[in-house]
Amino acid sequence: MKIFYIVLALFAFTTLNAQPPGVKIPAPQPYMPPTWPNESTFPWHLKKREKTEVDRTHSFVINLKDSTQLFVDGKIIFDSSGYYLAWTDKTVKRSDSGRNKKTYPSQTLSLVCQDVQTLAGIQGVAVGSAWLFPAITGKLTVYTTAAEDDLPDESLLYIRKNDGPIQNLNVEMLEALLQGDVKALQLLHKGKIRKAIERYDEAKPTQN
Repeated sequence: MKIFYIVLALFAFTTLNAQPPGVKIPAPQPYMPPTWPNESTFPWHLKKREKTEVDRTHSFVINLKDSTQLFVDGKIIFDSSGYYLAWTDKTVKRSDSGRNKKTYPSQTLSLVCQDVQTLAGIQGVAVGSAWLFPAITGKLTVYTTAAEDDLPDESLLYIRKNDGPIQNLNVEMLEALLQGDVKALQLLHKGKIRKAIERYDEAKPTQN
């Protein structure tokens, strides 16, 4: 297990340093369903997530701003104050109120959600009041504020083309980004956001 933590620690810092310089990320905000010019006739079926967004419990590596690391089991929770990682400090007695901890994005550089079986990890970079995790990677990379790998389309909040800026994801922008890929646009027009982006990412480089 010690070797596993060392591997995850190296992964965390390698991924963080790989972030291109000068990237400006919009402030995270609650998801609002996109609207179409003819929404009454367009087959858009996405619904807003529950008012309180809670991830399942995972093992996390917390990379703090002072360069120290914490290895904890916890869950990302969203409330009126923003996002935070709720976890239990097992070194503290059960009767002590300080046993239940909250770590906020502003206290960290990043948060790595680890899979103890595959040694894989997905890193969320601290941005404002949230951590941004890549949900889809490719020519179009999409980010979310949850550390899950089975998220619904409405949880896809930000998008970035190649090395460009990370922007709030909306239908109009996505439609413009998918121009030149007829199949991707057809999937988008059916409300299949993830499939449309994945189709575009898998297409040959000659397509825009």
